[in-house]
Amino acid sequence: LNKDLETQAWIYPGETTCGLERQLPTISVTTLKPEYFTIGSNGALVLLTAESHGCNGFSEKNLTLLKENSKTQYITISGRYDSMVLLFSSVENQETQIKTLVDFVLANDVAGIEIDFEDFGTWSAKDYRDYLGFITRLGTELQAAQKKLLVAGPPISSEIEAGYYEWKYADFAELPVDQLVVMAYDYQADHGAGSPVAPIDWTLAIYEQVVAAGIAPEKIVMGIPAYGYVGKTGEFAMELLTYKQASEHPLFSRAI
Repeated sequence: LNKDLETQAWIYPGETTCGLERQLPTISVTTLKPEYFTIGSNGALVLLTAESHGCNGFSEKNLTLLKENSKTQYITISGRYDSMVLLFSSVENQETQIKTLVDFVLANDVAGIEIDFEDFGTWSAKDYRDYLGFITRLGTELQAAQKKLLVAGPPISSEIEAGYYEWKYADFAELPVDQLVVMAYDYQADHGAGSPVAPIDWTLAIYEQVVAAGIAPEKIVMGIPAYGYVGKTGEFAMELLTYKQASEHPLFSRAI
């Protein structure tokens, strides 16, 4: 890899992702992004600790391990649609949760926060406006603390795909967002099993769309898959597989 290339990796809590301590010294990643928070059913943040959520959850020991094996660390915050709406229920609640995040970043000396709220196709116009307001408030507070904000967004390669979402990358050009993490994968979710996870032409078109929206190239992070799916061709019931799981599948040798 180019020594100046920034490579990022997400890390999720749970028993299926144990073994990180053995794996980290063997990979070349400059930036690690552990998911340490999610939004609870009441619209408040929930800290995903190692004690409550298993391997790779937050603990001082786990965070120290990440710092020893990466140059930069961001804390990823996940959120499903219904919980996100509750988070946005009042400005007061947003400000409370933002304080929790900024305090956590400062107390644990990490680079900043990444927001990974998904189900993009479900968002209403109001949800999207509320989201932009939240991102503006959070980014402003992080920048005041000399920390950074990353935001994960959907793959949009064409006008057709743009019609799936309220989301517009152009809206983020002037917001206090340091990097936009474009989720350029899961193509098969719209096309069924047997389709690629991330066709190259599709991925390049997504990048070109984001640049055309006015986002500076140095602010763009392209998400790429490190996993696969198995399912009946053309159907939409698919099972997510890690590379190790895929390699044990009887049809692995025929996979492209």
